[in-house]
Amino acid sequence: MIKSGDSVPEIESINTFLTTISFAVEDLFNNTYEVLNNSLEQYIASYEAIGKLR
Repeated sequence: MIKSGDSVPEIESINTFLTTISFAVEDLFNNTYEVLNNSLEQYIASYEAIGKLR
């Protein structure tokens, strides 16, 4: 990606791009974690409710 002879603006542009990608991946991970965590909490609540019906 970065090669000999690249100018500072080119390197800064690449750095900005990679930083943006990094933040996007982090957001995706956090959102996925939240969805899975909420699903688990709903599953546990449903399981407990079914147990009380028996």
